[in-house]
Amino acid sequence: MATYQFVSVTCITASTGVSGFATNVITAIYAVAGAEVGAALGALTGPGAIYLGAVGAVAGTIYGQGIASFLESVGQMAPDNLYIEVNHQKVWPTDGRYESIWPGESKTPSITGQFDDHITITLKEWDVLGDDNLGEFIINPGTTGNGLAYLVANSQEGNVYEVVLNIYS
Repeated sequence: MATYQFVSVTCITASTGVSGFATNVITAIYAVAGAEVGAALGALTGPGAIYLGAVGAVAGTIYGQGIASFLESVGQMAPDNLYIEVNHQKVWPTDGRYESIWPGESKTPSITGQFDDHITITLKEWDVLGDDNLGEFIINPGTTGNGLAYLVANSQEGNVYEVVLNIYS
């Protein structure tokens, strides 16, 4: 039977606070609005009318992407509400729903456990609208060593974490 022990969890980049789905919706709304403006401009007659219609549609898409990007940037200025699961069971923090963690900040969770088959470690963020999976990785009982570093990321959330473990038999 192997034993794992968390050494540290470091937030390299916090999540955006705006899900990929929300970003896509915002961009789509503004693209549709731009297309409507473009269609109105396209209804004009005379030289340059078609050009104006195309510009309206493209401008709406770009504006929507800008709003989504702005919201993501603002989201990264706030801490993540981090908690940790092992095999889909919350193990940290034990005295609350989550712990806030800022970019550049490290936590030293007091988590130790034994396992004889592979286990999945998942970093999650508590969220009012539904918790976000910040990424996960699998460790095997055959893996041993001190200070083993795992990078955990979720491109849709924009986060990057480093998890350092000691694993021994």
